[in-house]
Amino acid sequence: MTTKKAKRFLVCWSLFLGWVTLLAGYADTLKLKNGTVLEGIILEQDAQRIVIEVHIAGGTIAQKKTVNMTEIAEVVRLSPERKAEQEMMLGYVELQKSRLDPSNNLTLAQYDVVIEKFLKFRAQYPNSLYEKQVGKSLAAWQAERDAVALGKVKHLGRWLTGEEAAKVRLQNSLEKSRALLVQGQFEPAVLQLDMICISRQHPEVVAEADALRLEAYTKWLSVLNTVRQQLLTQIRAQQQRLSTAKGKRTVAAAELKEVKDKQEAREIAENQRYYPYYPYYGSYWIDSYGNRRYYYRYPYRYQYGGTTPPAKRLGEDSEKQVAITSADVESLDAEKQLFILQPELTRIETKITEIESLLSSRQRR
Repeated sequence: MTTKKAKRFLVCWSLFLGWVTLLAGYADTLKLKNGTVLEGIILEQDAQRIVIEVHIAGGTIAQKKTVNMTEIAEVVRLSPERKAEQEMMLGYVELQKSRLDPSNNLTLAQYDVVIEKFLKFRAQYPNSLYEKQVGKSLAAWQAERDAVALGKVKHLGRWLTGEEAAKVRLQNSLEKSRALLVQGQFEPAVLQLDMICISRQHPEVVAEADALRLEAYTKWLSVLNTVRQQLLTQIRAQQQRLSTAKGKRTVAAAELKEVKDKQEAREIAENQRYYPYYPYYGSYWIDSYGNRRYYYRYPYRYQYGGTTPPAKRLGEDSEKQVAITSADVESLDAEKQLFILQPELTRIETKITEIESLLSSRQRR
């Protein structure tokens, strides 16, 4: 917050607190039997209850409270004269909320609404204590309204003619476009420059904007070409990655099939052979029914045949299956990246074509 704004805020806040303190003496009062005192405006009253509007938080928040007559010890109402003074003060406080913008002007309709409020207050309270302040504020509002009606524009506290204001707006837009170009935001900068070039007023500003637009298109085209090359490099890398992953999967699947075919052929061959029942001496075990079960003489020949132990067979299978799964994951990730990169490349190439067409048409003119 600047020093000027801080001073203005402190002045307004001091005035507000002063009015709140002054208005506190212009209120109806309810004294309750428990010692509580409520000050505000009595809105409703009957034989059973009273509805009073009280202000809290320094008068910034209004609350309605309903109090039963059995809880009230005393009711003190304002006299009609005091109530009229209170209404006048509240009306003046409401007028003070309408303030002129020190930097910019308003519309004619906004001026008319506020001026009507001032005129209504003066008609209702012709001899009020605030006549001088109200008259001064009203004159300021009417002066600004007359200036706007004549086509003048307030810009940063200065009154300009319509033509001067239009030129200032164009120059401000030009400066904003330059700032956007420095930040690398080419599209919004070019859109703003297009709006300036469409205007037929102030040819010197339009010519400057046109030259800046040509420079913006040239830089933008250079940046887009760089981005396109980067996207092409990334797409080629992902395509190579996808091709490699698919190749790995094909090899792993072929190896898995080969292993399974060999295992199947070996087991068929082993199951067709006759194994003599020559148990080792003492090499038996007792099953759950109490019967002796003998081992074959050959270490890896079990009851159902087969020369490769089950654990070893599972290890070979799982190793090939892991390779297949890893290749599938790699392929899916590469396809996902391509799904993101290819539309972006299409968008960039479309924009490049559009800018090149604009530049070529400009050269032909």
